[in-house]
Amino acid sequence: MGETRVDLLHLLEDLRDAYPGAAEETILTEVVANSLDSGATAITVTADPAGRTLTIVDDGRGMRRRDLARYHDVAATTKVRGEGIGFAGVGIKIGLLVSEEVLTETRMGRHHAGTAWHLASRHRAPWKWVPPPGLVAEHGTAVRLSLKNPLSPLLDPGFIEGALRRHFQPLLDPALTEIVADHYPRGAQLAVNGQPLEPWQCRYAWLGWRRVRRAAKAPKEMFVCAVPTAPEGGHVRVGVLCHASPQPTAPAHGHRPPPRRRRTPFVPATLHGSHLREHGC
Repeated sequence: MGETRVDLLHLLEDLRDAYPGAAEETILTEVVANSLDSGATAITVTADPAGRTLTIVDDGRGMRRRDLARYHDVAATTKVRGEGIGFAGVGIKIGLLVSEEVLTETRMGRHHAGTAWHLASRHRAPWKWVPPPGLVAEHGTAVRLSLKNPLSPLLDPGFIEGALRRHFQPLLDPALTEIVADHYPRGAQLAVNGQPLEPWQCRYAWLGWRRVRRAAKAPKEMFVCAVPTAPEGGHVRVGVLCHASPQPTAPAHGHRPPPRRRRTPFVPATLHGSHLREHGC
């Protein structure tokens, strides 16, 4: 009599491919989403390129020892359908694909435990109990991924900050505090390498009109006024308001572009961060 075997590696790859973005972004955002679901009010993400580790620590409810044991089962979850935004620990499970080892520590009341987990072969992902490394203070959960690739985006603080802003911007916007209060009554502070993420202070900085490469079905010459939206490493990702030639006159002293009749819709572009320094962005 035979038995069903599971190709664990292929299953995790299929799980990774079910998400539209890069695997690294899925890992990061799913782990943070699960931290928020646990009631965390402070989540710290630390990238250590020298040690090739990514560490995420929260102050949520934590897990009991038996829940931590079940956390290593690919198809097991204690979540209730329709509650929370994290999906059954998917981030950590996909993390096995890019990590040499996944270390987890959790603390809930008298329960304080740690495990080490890795993908040993296509069919095996063994884990074992280990002494807690002391990443969690009074309560919460910490995960540390020892990454295979020394050039992984998960070791880049700029990539981490950009991903967190894209996915969790409502938590960082004071104007939306009342709206998110029903789900996060105590708020949630995100930090990258010890630096809290703050809302953008400069929304409409005047950068001057700059010549850009012609897009399809666009005038031969266009100039842009850039509005910063999110950082990308040493550059700033911006939305740009395009204007056909001739070049319009810059405002005398304001931060907003002058009125103009011919304007295309908002389109993406990338300008070096030095363009924003004099404007305080």
